[in-house]
Amino acid sequence: MDRSAEQKERKTLVLDGECTLDRAVELKSAMLEALGDGGHLALDLEQVTAVDLSFLQILCSAHQTTLNCGQRFILCPRPSTAFIEAAEGAGFFRSMGCRDTLNEECLFTEVIKNG
Repeated sequence: MDRSAEQKERKTLVLDGECTLDRAVELKSAMLEALGDGGHLALDLEQVTAVDLSFLQILCSAHQTTLNCGQRFILCPRPSTAFIEAAEGAGFFRSMGCRDTLNEECLFTEVIKNG
């Protein structure tokens, strides 16, 4: 896992390999650390080789947390095929944003837009 590219207030966290239950604690910690200083976070998933439901749930939780704290949390364009297939298979892609957000933002609608 490579933490890189601090650009003004936005950091990019590059994840690679398997994003599964076996790494859930590590992945959650990396995201919390990257968001710890109050900046914005872009998550690069281009090199991810496997994804399971635990990772998708961590993403949703992190996104909701950042919105509640006034931060931005986005997915970089071109996530891996493994990510897209897992999110699609689990029914995570949405045409509308999440109900709980005032502006109806959702990571999974952004993936569709940025395709």
